[in-house]
Amino acid sequence: EERLIARADLVVCCTESDAAHFAYAAKRTIVVPNGVDGAATAAGADPSGAPDQNTHANGVRVGFLGSSHAPNVEAAQFIVDELARAFPELRFELVGSICTALASALPPNVVLHGVVDESEKTAILAGWSLALNPVQTGGGSSLKVPDYLAHRLPTINTLVGARGFAIEQRNAGRVVERERFPEVLSDMLGNAAQLEQ
Repeated sequence: EERLIARADLVVCCTESDAAHFAYAAKRTIVVPNGVDGAATAAGADPSGAPDQNTHANGVRVGFLGSSHAPNVEAAQFIVDELARAFPELRFELVGSICTALASALPPNVVLHGVVDESEKTAILAGWSLALNPVQTGGGSSLKVPDYLAHRLPTINTLVGARGFAIEQRNAGRVVERERFPEVLSDMLGNAAQLEQ
């Protein structure tokens, strides 16, 4: 990283905090926020005709979207090992290449969708009541957040997971320490107002 920055004429960052991190190099730095194509999301599958989109035989559906990048793997393992086991009445759905990277056996309330195209992803996310972002490490901004928001999903995020986005200020979810995820998940699912986006 230091060798690249030493040779760079310009440093492009996803968040203001990343730009502050690279200030030591005294290089010209710009911030280009991450985002999603809202038109593409809106053009995806329309689930409005399907009954009970946010429920299934075992209860409410919540999810996580991610690649098999190490911070996502660790976050998904937390979902599988901690949250899914603590909330057997919920269905935890994972989307993306993260599905190939999990190490432990899955509880029966975990569903792996794998890598899907945009319209299938939109159909899956449309059935979620809430999206999870328990990422603990990493830089830049989390691309799953604008994807969640484009799909009008309330979110629960760690501070690292929410980096670069004004989640609570925009009433788009909660930002909490990861040990509070079980408490906040229970609270949000029990409060219809917190699930409205």
